[in-house]
Amino acid sequence: MIDQLLKKFKLLKIKYQFIIDVFNLFSVYFLFLILFLLSEMIFYHSSLIRYQFNLIIIMLPLIFFLYIIIRSFIDVKGINPNMSKETLAKELGEKTPKLSDRIINALQLSIRKFDTETQRELSKIALDSMNQDLEEINLQDKIPTISKNKIVSFITITMGVMILIFTLPGLQNSLKRIYNYNNYYAP
Repeated sequence: MIDQLLKKFKLLKIKYQFIIDVFNLFSVYFLFLILFLLSEMIFYHSSLIRYQFNLIIIMLPLIFFLYIIIRSFIDVKGINPNMSKETLAKELGEKTPKLSDRIINALQLSIRKFDTETQRELSKIALDSMNQDLEEINLQDKIPTISKNKIVSFITITMGVMILIFTLPGLQNSLKRIYNYNNYYAP
């Protein structure tokens, strides 16, 4: 039971972190995009600089996506020490103070191999009583919710950049020049 509880807690944490990473990294991407477009609109860069902007605009989302996938994979596989069973049990114990010691004890008892039949039976009885207490834990309450400010800022940045690109002809032309980096454009 404790293993299943910790696995669910780990997956909820990974899901939360995945969403936060997407919001943060793609907000940064859209800010870089608007910065590059404004820079091209103002300075009419050379084809070499436009080529570098083009590479950054294309590769940055791929790099961000790979980072998020690799980080999630590392967390799922438990390679990250912050996602070990012991660490998760301690964190869950901190968020559930009345069951704190019981969570850690249940994990220790489930991991330990006992020598005698009596010890195994006693640990089974102890685990059964702890499992009843652990069933009362609502894991959804232990994972923080994504703040409305973060959601609103992500939507505002994304929509703001899209609206600017599609409504300002100067930014549209900048985007065309960056994607057609090898063509010459007179200032």
